[in-house]
Amino acid sequence: MLKNKILKRLNSLMFSAFVLAGALAYGQEKTISGTVVSSDDGMVIPGVNIVEKGTANGASTDFDGNYSINVSEGAVLIFSYIGFRTQEITVSSSNTINVTLEQDVSALDEVVVTGYGGVQRNEFVGATSVVKAAEIVQQPITTVEQGIRGRLAGVQVVQSSGAPGAGVSIRVRGLTSFAGGNEPLYVIDGIPLFNDDVRGLNGISSLNPNDIASIEVLKDASSTAIYGSRAANGVVQITTKGGTASDGIKVNYNAFASFQDVRKRFNLMTGDQFIAFATEYYNNSTELSEEERTTSLANLNAVGNVNTDWQDEVYRTGFHHSHNVSFTGGDNDNNYYVSANYMNQEGVIETTDFERIALRLNLQNKLSEKFRLNSRVSLSQSVNNGFLASDGTNTRNFGKSGIGSTLIAAPTVPVFDADGNFNSVAPYIFSDTDQENPAALLEALDRNRVNRAQAVLSLSYNITDNLTNVTRGSVDYVDRKSDFYSPRALSQLGSQVAQLETSQNLNTLIEDYLNYKNTFGKVGVDVLLGASGQFEERNSIFLAGTGFPSDALQNNAIQAAGTLAVPQTLTVDQSLVSFFGRVQLDYDKKYLISLNARRDGSSVFSENNQWANFAAIGGAWRISEEDFMKDGIFNNLKLRASTGSVGNQAIQPYQSLSLGSIILTGQGAGTGISVGLAPNLPNPNLTWETTVQTNFGIDAGIFNDKYRFSFDYYIKTTNDLLATVALPQSSGFTSIVDNVGKVENKGVELQIGADLFENEDWYFSVDAQYSRNKNEILETKDDQDIFSGGGNDASGSTAIVRPGESLFSFFAVKFLGLDDTGAPIYEDLDGNDVINGADRQVVGSPLPDFIYGFNTTLKYKKLTFLTNWQGVSGATVNNVALFRLTNPIPDANRVANLRDFYPTPRSDLFRIRSDRFIEDASYLRLANIRLGYDFDGAILGLDNINLYVSAQNILTITDYSGFDPEVNSFSGNDLRQGVDLAAYPASKTFTVGLNVRF
Repeated sequence: MLKNKILKRLNSLMFSAFVLAGALAYGQEKTISGTVVSSDDGMVIPGVNIVEKGTANGASTDFDGNYSINVSEGAVLIFSYIGFRTQEITVSSSNTINVTLEQDVSALDEVVVTGYGGVQRNEFVGATSVVKAAEIVQQPITTVEQGIRGRLAGVQVVQSSGAPGAGVSIRVRGLTSFAGGNEPLYVIDGIPLFNDDVRGLNGISSLNPNDIASIEVLKDASSTAIYGSRAANGVVQITTKGGTASDGIKVNYNAFASFQDVRKRFNLMTGDQFIAFATEYYNNSTELSEEERTTSLANLNAVGNVNTDWQDEVYRTGFHHSHNVSFTGGDNDNNYYVSANYMNQEGVIETTDFERIALRLNLQNKLSEKFRLNSRVSLSQSVNNGFLASDGTNTRNFGKSGIGSTLIAAPTVPVFDADGNFNSVAPYIFSDTDQENPAALLEALDRNRVNRAQAVLSLSYNITDNLTNVTRGSVDYVDRKSDFYSPRALSQLGSQVAQLETSQNLNTLIEDYLNYKNTFGKVGVDVLLGASGQFEERNSIFLAGTGFPSDALQNNAIQAAGTLAVPQTLTVDQSLVSFFGRVQLDYDKKYLISLNARRDGSSVFSENNQWANFAAIGGAWRISEEDFMKDGIFNNLKLRASTGSVGNQAIQPYQSLSLGSIILTGQGAGTGISVGLAPNLPNPNLTWETTVQTNFGIDAGIFNDKYRFSFDYYIKTTNDLLATVALPQSSGFTSIVDNVGKVENKGVELQIGADLFENEDWYFSVDAQYSRNKNEILETKDDQDIFSGGGNDASGSTAIVRPGESLFSFFAVKFLGLDDTGAPIYEDLDGNDVINGADRQVVGSPLPDFIYGFNTTLKYKKLTFLTNWQGVSGATVNNVALFRLTNPIPDANRVANLRDFYPTPRSDLFRIRSDRFIEDASYLRLANIRLGYDFDGAILGLDNINLYVSAQNILTITDYSGFDPEVNSFSGNDLRQGVDLAAYPASKTFTVGLNVRF
């Protein structure tokens, strides 16, 4: 009896204990934190969704892949992220759960990095395109921009020169400006840079491509309005890699070695062909004096057997190699990413090269439960040795430029004279005396050095679970030095010309913003408010002189020059003060709306127009989340729409002010100096270019994104077009910068992808992009034509801005053919029997009708084969180089097929720049082809070893006769867009590379 009572009491006690324990367990919550990384490269993943299973309790990883969530012990956490396989983890006794997500090859979307934050792609209402780290480094590249060529719809990436380290132009949805710049705004790790093609400041030229985690191009007003006055040409968001939590140090080493050769050579006359051509010319030119003809023919007969191939003398096989090592490690509270890169690229022209050293340190530190500090520091130095380019980046004469002289130097001129010195071309009467010996030009010093230091500090303070304050500051310092020296061997450039230019740029930014995020039932709210100030100071000095006693010091003692130029100095201060905000709302993750606004105040403009407001609204409907779509084939189906305004202020400062100009009143010692008015008329009414853009789009994913589709239609109208306009002499000024018109871009973009086959051993996918843009000038001030030289009367100009035409349309006389005597016939537009500048008309456009690209990926077990194709259709190029090389006068070398242009060379042939030399520049190019194999690194104690071989630019299908239809398309200058002045030739490249992780 007593035993039964004791058992009953023990049972009751145990039952009560279990109930109490269960209640306590149910009521007890704990904070779980950790970091989420990718299994592919160990990099952190921002924006991962973390949800406590069976509840609405959730969180997401921040910009550095960290998360924190309060859950019940024993709960199950679901980690999901588009592009990766979902993972479920049960909470145990540990408060730290680090997660490695495996990439899902059937789902390639991810978080969109927007201004001051990020959002999952399926909840993003704007138009954007992205390239990830793995795609960027699939080919040997020197600049970040080269890694996105042919991969993004609506984004045209054109290399303006084949020179080592040459810059790349990015154009997003067409051209919007005449003189205000067409480069997008570059934002690195949240910091917008003072970067534009007008002032030659490239904010990403020093960036190591191996440090990039992703590149996001924001294209519509909804996604770019948060950047206000600098976003008219789109925004390129670049995120660098961050540290990861790991048990030890993770090391990644990658290297490649490449050999580069000129992709295409001009077929020029040999020595014998040139003598035959010159002899025929003088025999046919009966209008020349008998003495001139007799003397010239005698000189030709005295040349002897000389056959110099100047292209052989100048070109070489270039060697390009790069080595990069990175270290990551730490824990959830403190982690790091450290990298070092050395890259050296020899050009395909002797003595040209590009060398860069880049260092980076990215740190993340948890100072307390409330505070986190992110630090990102990079240092770089680059040195570029050039070859006197004539590609629009300077004003050197064609015959004195490196490539130009190589093409037109007569093959009858020996490289060296009898004493072993470089031959001068002047004694050869049938050579262009305004020309240099190309081999001698290789001796000239043409060097640019850039040192750069960038630092970003970001302090975040979690005021509450829903409210965060971020304070961020950055410093960007650039020190440049440009050296030029022509030794005595280059007599026709002038007697030992020396130039030295130094400049220093200091760019500082400070900003602070509050971000509130919360969910009320099915309504999600995300509100951001902030302010920023960005300041730039630029100083430069230019020194020059001619005539030195010796070549020994080159340009290191310009004060020793026989003749000194007046020193030039420049100081520029520029600032931008801004207030910005964003409100994002969603209902049940189905109906999304985003409002963005920014108010900018810029010192570029006068007090009348210093401030402007920019705003946009966008919305989206996720149809795939509706109940009637749950069991359909679409895992993602979203309609998008947006409209809003952004601006462009990329002009030289002080254009609205009346400036003083230093005027030299004499020469030599005691020279007088006076101060007068600058040549440009001040314009106090100068204001921003404002672009209003409307966008409609649809995104679709079928069968868990096995098939992917995105389509956009947009209209962009830019008002108050900035341009330099010539003034009549009676005004006392030469020009004025003014708001002169309106331009429209409208087009469509299509991006599709498909995983066509996948099983345990095989995988094959295709991604393709297509973009069509129509650019049209809607109006100009007083309906005047504006020429590339400025104003409305530029007889030598070949580019025009005219209502109804596209920006920079080619303006030339129309070629109709040859008459019976072999003389050219031109269209006499005004019917006065005189062919001159008055007979010019629009004859083409450098802007393409459409651009496209497609990429394929084929995998078999550990073997991967990749291809990248890109193409352009409808663009034309003004082949000025060919115009020079087809001159029927034998004062320089000519193309071997000269008789196709002039069957009977003689002196009375009338030539004028015409559409005969404006060529179709459409092309399809195999930009990259790569075969790689993943070895089992465990044998050597490594995580992974990847060995690959690749080739770039080995196939180009085009009718263009010049070096390359792409390299010459931009010519480094929008005003000379599509003008081929014999830029540095493009190369074909063969590479072997190695990636190792341990």
